[in-house]
Amino acid sequence: MAHFRFQDAVIRVNDRSRVERRLLGPISLETSDDETIVLCGPTGSGKSLLLELASGLRSPSEGDVLLDGVRVDRVAPSKRGIGLLTQDAALYDHLSVRENIAFGLSRVPSRETRVSDAATTARCMELLERNPVAGSLSGGERRRVALAKALAIEPGALLLDEPFEGLDAATHQSLRLELRRRLQARQGPSLIALHDQADAIALADRIILLESGRILQIGTPAELLEQPNSARVAQLFQSETPGVLRGRWQDGRLHLPGGSMDHQVDLPDGDIDVVVPARAVHLDDDGLQGWEVIAEEPVRRGTDHLLRHRDDTKGEGILRFSAEMQEQPLEVGSCISIGLSREQLKVFPRS
Repeated sequence: MAHFRFQDAVIRVNDRSRVERRLLGPISLETSDDETIVLCGPTGSGKSLLLELASGLRSPSEGDVLLDGVRVDRVAPSKRGIGLLTQDAALYDHLSVRENIAFGLSRVPSRETRVSDAATTARCMELLERNPVAGSLSGGERRRVALAKALAIEPGALLLDEPFEGLDAATHQSLRLELRRRLQARQGPSLIALHDQADAIALADRIILLESGRILQIGTPAELLEQPNSARVAQLFQSETPGVLRGRWQDGRLHLPGGSMDHQVDLPDGDIDVVVPARAVHLDDDGLQGWEVIAEEPVRRGTDHLLRHRDDTKGEGILRFSAEMQEQPLEVGSCISIGLSREQLKVFPRS
């Protein structure tokens, strides 16, 4: 059974001025048996680079990436036992869909069964029946065929880079259900790069949240949602991006733009970041004063409003006011006083 270990792995490159830059790392982690690890983070966070290290396509500048105790980039690609879906969905355009999925299975007795099972999981069975050449497929079709190709070899380790990219909503949902079933039945680790939080929560045993090539937090989906280790994690890993207010914690009170409020946090006095989800904001004449409605945005449940304190000239503390919390219509440009629900706030020392 395949097993990954990253030991202080780093990727460095030289830019055009020959100045060395670190793109990723140091990364240290170890996979468990039958575990699905999802890599999350904004564009450029290092998700694809980490998968390239795991696949052996890229060698670390420092540290090691070990597969079953052997440095993966020193093992011949045909002997790594890795199923890989890259961002470019690398297919052989002159071969048919069936030939692409079956590539590498010429000596496997159950070849046709594997091809059919993989195509069913990847929601591309209709392409298998039509069997067009890969060069004639759309982007979403190519992605599904490439996923089937990675699954068909029944690899010891499965590495997927954005498997749902370019899919319509219905196909996305059905593929996620099928892929989850397949992952739960697999033996060996799976590493999946995803940008969508809902996909990550649906598939992951553990999530690695990355930003600027560094790991911000590793944990279960529940741990990242309920126990973020920093304001940045709480801001990145939410279904709706919360606001973050800069303030100060002193003498048992949160001092924030527009006033202060009692709270209970186990922190020494000092500068703080307060993560404020939309559901925590409500109108309160005795609350924080001087908040302006700067914009409104349509959402499924109505219209949310964006708020900024009138003394904030840099736009550092914009809050979202949920439509569900509004008892009266608000106009853009109006000035209001707001309260914050203490149980919804997350307070961190200023990083």
